[in-house]
Amino acid sequence: MFADFRSKDEIDNIKIYLESSGFKILKFEIITDNVVKAMDLDNERKLTLIKQNASKYLQELLSWFAGCQESPIYKALKNRDAEYFCYVLQK
Repeated sequence: MFADFRSKDEIDNIKIYLESSGFKILKFEIITDNVVKAMDLDNERKLTLIKQNASKYLQELLSWFAGCQESPIYKALKNRDAEYFCYVLQK
């Protein structure tokens, strides 16, 4: 199993890299909608943890790393400038 996110223009390259590495692709799926939904559902919990446990100085950086709703990663997925994908592979 391999799951990650990339900009839309990199998606095809991932497939080429996997195939050239000797992997057989058993299943491929774009899971962006499900990931964004999960990010939405978990947003408040993550923000609360960040505010409770991190200095004010680090809070914005940690919210970006956590993929909170105002982060560049979240926005890219929400706007579909990036896609989250999942492969099932066999060697």
